[in-house]
Amino acid sequence: MKILCTGGAGFIGSYLVKRLLKEKHQVVVIDDCSAGMMKNLPLKHKNLVIFGGSILNEGADFLYEGIDIVFHLAALTRPRESFIKPMETKRINVEGTLKVLLNAYACGVKKFIFMSSASAYGYQKLYPFDERYPLNPVSPYAISKQIGEQCCKLYKGSSMKVNCIRPFNVYGKGQSPDGQYAAAIPKFVEALKKGKKPFITGDGKQFRDFVHVEDVVDLMVKVSTSDLSGEVFNAGSGTHTTLNSLYETIRGIMKKKVEPKYVKEVKEPNTLAGMAKARKLLNWRLKNSLVEGLLKTI
Repeated sequence: MKILCTGGAGFIGSYLVKRLLKEKHQVVVIDDCSAGMMKNLPLKHKNLVIFGGSILNEGADFLYEGIDIVFHLAALTRPRESFIKPMETKRINVEGTLKVLLNAYACGVKKFIFMSSASAYGYQKLYPFDERYPLNPVSPYAISKQIGEQCCKLYKGSSMKVNCIRPFNVYGKGQSPDGQYAAAIPKFVEALKKGKKPFITGDGKQFRDFVHVEDVVDLMVKVSTSDLSGEVFNAGSGTHTTLNSLYETIRGIMKKKVEPKYVKEVKEPNTLAGMAKARKLLNWRLKNSLVEGLLKTI
């Protein structure tokens, strides 16, 4: 099959692209490398074509011709950064998603998988998060993902099968530790490698659902090979871990005695994915426990 992946040079996207190439598909990547890096991809692979530009670029429209499946991952992805760049977030995440949808439909794409976000849940009263819960986005990023899902719903019942995925706290080898908005796991690992004190916001008792990138990609592929349409799937581990516990696990694996530094908390929702739907409809099963995933990552 011929598959197009927007944001294919990013962290999750590059894992997906390599999985698709391993399965003998032809893959087209659209990525302007504002977040991703071309070195994440096997650039000389005979079945890989790369367009180094924005999804909003009119010059990329022809790339959708002859495509069977579109995975749409391209986005501005940091909730806190989106408060600083709300208009750019809207342009890339909303206008970009609508353009990708329009191009895919116009070119007769059979299946469309939209990478939404667990951030769309915001603050909830009950755990784990069920896909049927009302969304409560609390950042411009989360709002943009909710709107993206609404755009996908416009195609329900059309010839193009459209499904959405809400990833939780994804981690794995190759995830960048750089920048103010980098994720906790790569920042912890990088600091300990350098013998520095990593910082934990608040008291560290807040919890997250950490899921290895390979498990997320596996779920994405299962969605793309199913006959389902109009569905939303969580992509998490189904377990939660406090930041304190996460740090202790990483420190234990790396055999470091460095104590963390606690800093003023930046309030963010706790997360825990309900994975019953993915298990039932996709026969998806978690392959990497947190310890197994961290060992691969570190």
